[in-house]
Amino acid sequence: MKKLKGFTLAEGLITLTICGIVAVVALPGLMAKRDIVEHHAHLQKAYAELNDFASYFQADHSMTASEYYRINGSTEFYKEFGDYLATMSKVSDWRHDSDSSVTKPYDFYTLKTHAKQNWPCDTTGIRSDSLGRLISFDDAPKEGYNGPRICIDTNGQKGPNTFGIDIFSFLFTVDGEVIPDGQEHPKNWYGGQGIAWEAGAIKGAANCYNHVQGINCAYYAINDISPLDSSRTYWEDYIGRKDYQK
Repeated sequence: MKKLKGFTLAEGLITLTICGIVAVVALPGLMAKRDIVEHHAHLQKAYAELNDFASYFQADHSMTASEYYRINGSTEFYKEFGDYLATMSKVSDWRHDSDSSVTKPYDFYTLKTHAKQNWPCDTTGIRSDSLGRLISFDDAPKEGYNGPRICIDTNGQKGPNTFGIDIFSFLFTVDGEVIPDGQEHPKNWYGGQGIAWEAGAIKGAANCYNHVQGINCAYYAINDISPLDSSRTYWEDYIGRKDYQK
């Protein structure tokens, strides 16, 4: 009977070494894909919950969340928001007009240049919900126009803390909905910051790739469409393959 020949010790070590090299090369890519899938899922969950909140709020108060915020201000709105969505706890009172004694809770980064960036929703301070997401609001809207803007870091302080990956902004609308920043709407109005629409005019979807901050990427991220090429995806191509650096 013919004996079966097994691996020698040297052959076994070579095989293990090759497997190790393959794992080292492949693992970062697999982990990056996993992270992208998670960021996409976190964004979709946050967007669905915001729309649920807007719908319930209007039914209970006989006015839209946008109108309530304009009339009652951020403090009262925060209380209502926390009751509906999740228990809110204070992370920081940092605002755009804070003095040097009030520091940002952590650094936020731009998509294109990975430079440190100010938090765009800098009117109300930053709060955390029960899932660890960081939430804040911008200025009250002008009467008859969409707002306020809400910014959410869907991954909390874990990172990458980058606009367009885990930090996104949305708008409460005058018709009781929530739309991602960058979505066309006739009642969009914001001044400055390179993301403005002329009052009452439809300017089209804001450019995610033309604005280095990337806060208005939410429309493309929600719909998984690259702002550079509608035939390509946002998450796999624009973020995963770093098309945004082109």
